[in-house]
Amino acid sequence: MIKKSDLLFALLRKSRMPLMEMYKDDVVREDIIELKYQYSKLRSELRNMLKTMANDIERFELINSEHYRTFVYGMSNISHKHTFKPSIVDKVSGKVFDLTETEVQVNGVSVFSGDELHVLVLFFGCLMRAKKNQDYAISEFKKEEEIKNILSEFN
Repeated sequence: MIKKSDLLFALLRKSRMPLMEMYKDDVVREDIIELKYQYSKLRSELRNMLKTMANDIERFELINSEHYRTFVYGMSNISHKHTFKPSIVDKVSGKVFDLTETEVQVNGVSVFSGDELHVLVLFFGCLMRAKKNQDYAISEFKKEEEIKNILSEFN
């Protein structure tokens, strides 16, 4: 089963091959239509931010990402409070988007709340997975290059 947040991430990246494979499934096709509709209801600033996050993952640094699952659990469980709040740092503008249980703040000013907060929290998870996958691919590439260099004299 494909997470809807990952599906939205793929849509925004315009990842053609994965989307073509996913689109063969009727349930996923319905999810795509629903996601596009829900996405269209977001403020244009958030849509643009999500698109930038999906297409330029190096631009954003994730703070306290190791506490992401605890944070998400705390959003749905009032009695569970935590001290570590995830943040997204835009390396270009220097803005720090602090995620709380009720809103996203920049310099103490609330910029997103409600459904927009939930979308950004889900996207934080997508960005986390994308960065992890990218790091894994880079490390695998480096290993392959090292092996190639070691064995290059035998070509």
